[in-house]
Amino acid sequence: MYRIAHISDLHLRAVDANFDRAVTLIEQAQSEADHVIISGDIVDCAEANVLQAFQASLNQRGLM
Repeated sequence: MYRIAHISDLHLRAVDANFDRAVTLIEQAQSEADHVIISGDIVDCAEANVLQAFQASLNQRGLM
């Protein structure tokens, strides 16, 4: 049996405390589940720089 964590609609607007909390949430989910699914809107208002920072942060932690 697999354990799946589902995180949806983060709506990140900037690289700030909410950004850090989202990355921490994903790290915790990854440590407790076999798979983590992130769906819905990751960033708010097409913030491409925030999405790139989010992807880089996950890559640095080996989460992507």
